[in-house]
Amino acid sequence: MIRCLKAVMVLMGLLAVSSCITHTPVRTFDSVNKPGPPPSCPATMPSSQQACAQGGPFPDPNIASTSICTSSAELRADGPQADAHRRAVSCVSHERHLHVSESPTSLAHGGFDLHVLEFDDEGMPWNPAQQDRTFDVLQDQLAVHPAVIVTFVHGWKNDATVCNGNLSCFRDVLEILSKAETLFAGPHGRPRRVIGVYVGWRGGTIRLRGAKQLTFWGRKHTAHVVGDNGAVTAVIERLRAMVAKPRRARSTERSFETTSLVFVGHSFGAALLFSAVATSLNGSVGAAIQKATGATPAQAEQATSQRALTNARPLISNRKVRVRTAGDLVILVNPAMEASRFANLTQTRNLRFEVEQMPIFMTVASDADSAVGGFFPFGQAFATVARSARSRDIWFSMVKGFGLYEPYLTHRLALKPEEGIPLPESVSGTCRCTSNLGAFGDALVMRLGRLYQYLGDPSTPPPTPDKLSLAAYQEMLFSRFEPVRDVDPNNPFIMASVDPAIIGGHSEIFNPRFMDFLIEYIIQTEIKRSLVKDYGPETVQ
Repeated sequence: MIRCLKAVMVLMGLLAVSSCITHTPVRTFDSVNKPGPPPSCPATMPSSQQACAQGGPFPDPNIASTSICTSSAELRADGPQADAHRRAVSCVSHERHLHVSESPTSLAHGGFDLHVLEFDDEGMPWNPAQQDRTFDVLQDQLAVHPAVIVTFVHGWKNDATVCNGNLSCFRDVLEILSKAETLFAGPHGRPRRVIGVYVGWRGGTIRLRGAKQLTFWGRKHTAHVVGDNGAVTAVIERLRAMVAKPRRARSTERSFETTSLVFVGHSFGAALLFSAVATSLNGSVGAAIQKATGATPAQAEQATSQRALTNARPLISNRKVRVRTAGDLVILVNPAMEASRFANLTQTRNLRFEVEQMPIFMTVASDADSAVGGFFPFGQAFATVARSARSRDIWFSMVKGFGLYEPYLTHRLALKPEEGIPLPESVSGTCRCTSNLGAFGDALVMRLGRLYQYLGDPSTPPPTPDKLSLAAYQEMLFSRFEPVRDVDPNNPFIMASVDPAIIGGHSEIFNPRFMDFLIEYIIQTEIKRSLVKDYGPETVQ
């Protein structure tokens, strides 16, 4: 009897835990797990042809997509009507955010689009037809207007729920970019459309607060599987190809007439993003080494792999190279993966690059990231207990976090010792970014005027490419970006540690100090791209 009671208690415990595990997508109806919208969804969703387009800068009369008009104010509101609106937003994967033409408390902006794409644990789209519709919409939008497209891959313990913390902060970033585009387009120009693509996956699987830490090993493995299995890579390549064609058609114009494309991943989302782009990145490194050394492709590949295995000193060559990729900047923030995955890219540290070289890949990792700096090595020690390494250094690179392994670091992002730098804030509330980024949005936008002049005003002489050596020392409003080694000023592969005063922990990435640096760096990248006319390989269609 006692054994039976114990068995029943264990079974009940397993059922209780199972009931707290989320198994299905949160913004997608895939005809298998969710045959249709739940009863809480409106019977008829509003069309993208309605209020969002009326009076705004981006009318879309021909877009056939299930979408909903919304705004930050509506998502944050209280009361039954606001609850009903949030439920309606949860029923679609395309948010059309209303433009703001006048506001007594904030800068005007042209609104923005937010597309949500969700993937299962095998890296497959929950609904391929839905993704096809998303790309149909993007294709129609880019055919009419140039755009700023930011793709964000969320991290551990997050998902695509309407009021998820990462998603709420991502909306604030998109609104800030929309304000900048609107303010600095000039009287004779037009703002670029701002589009966010949010890659959702089951980063959060358990709703029990205390049990979430136990998902570390499973979610890390899943992140790499999702990135490795090709569907996310296909989305990235599809975005790159979609952007390349209209961008080449406008290649004689200033940057305000060309589309910008940036990929950002955080935590395990950074691991997912890196897995999706690693093959192309490592191929680019092999080509650079081949050119620098004069080796054949086979010899360059062998040399790269051997140096990575032995953790040898990076190659030294005085022959300048220029690395071309199929896409734009990839940024990993506090990536939760092992440093050994950066071994191939670090081989470029002592190469010399042409002044026209564009930035390709950047990792920024906070010294105060206790998850990657503390819990991650502990978890990796168990995960790698049966693995072998040629040296102690290599074993440490397998255990330590990507971005915190000192031998691979190239730069440091430090806080400037000046007054007037905003203190970190923390707020709470429905659908709010906890770092209160939106409150600082106008201030961040106003100081970007000098950079946007180069983008939008043909009468403003742009800087020469050598003035935009983006791996060299530079100062932003709140921070200093400084090399910690003798790195070529145009090196396209950057691994930077970050002052805890700028990023105070693993998830504190959406604060004004860091966003100021990130947005300015991306704008500088776009200015340089317009100068050197680097729009990716000619073969991209």
